[in-house]
Amino acid sequence: MQIPEGTTSGTIVGVQALDDLGTVQVTASAPGFTSDPLTVTLAQAAFIIGGGTERNFQLGAGPDFLTALWPMALDSLGVPQYFQRALAAARVEVRSSSPEVAIDAASPHLISAWDFVNLKAYSVGTTILTVIPPSGFVTPSQSSQMKVIVWPTSFYSTDTSFTVAEGHQLQINVFSFVAVPSGQTLTITSSDPGKVLLNPSGSSPGAASVALGSGNQWRFVVNALAGDGTVTLTLSAPGLDDGQFYVYLTGGGG
Repeated sequence: MQIPEGTTSGTIVGVQALDDLGTVQVTASAPGFTSDPLTVTLAQAAFIIGGGTERNFQLGAGPDFLTALWPMALDSLGVPQYFQRALAAARVEVRSSSPEVAIDAASPHLISAWDFVNLKAYSVGTTILTVIPPSGFVTPSQSSQMKVIVWPTSFYSTDTSFTVAEGHQLQINVFSFVAVPSGQTLTITSSDPGKVLLNPSGSSPGAASVALGSGNQWRFVVNALAGDGTVTLTLSAPGLDDGQFYVYLTGGGG
């Protein structure tokens, strides 16, 4: 390429690779200037799925942004190193090992820079999403697959223990991927009100059941009235499967 005579500012030069092996020298020259060759190393390229090797998804959440899909240059071991825009748009398939569980609803993709994988879940189970390399691309040593685990439409908690001593309180955090609609409630019920009562904030004696508002994250408080046994808490809301947590009671009143 030629840069017009009289140009005084810097010029960006794009380099397009037509091979994936070896090195090429690019030299800029002009009368009165010293040439300064630049060595360009050619590398193989692959499309990768970003965002880790495993993703949890809840049935009923519908199509959902999962992660980006983009081309990367690889090192000699096939490890992705840096973003490398494709010379032309490539048709990239993201294939599911168990399409009855979940698929990439956006596949096949037509990509030169990047695109987004969109997950559509159909049933509870596990599937592996695999990037199928188009012509001119290879399979990298990592980031070409992602395990997707689809869980039932229910509730979960990040708390690690539901053990509480007699006469004490325990706050429990509850989450759901699928939100309870506006105007509806999450109801939590104690299987044994003689041993465990519930309240929204911990400032009241509690009741056999408590109703919390819409959304997808809540917290409530357990009041332990006994020092032994196990009490089942049942969580229910429109559009979600019922969930159950188990509260374990221990001695130690006061």
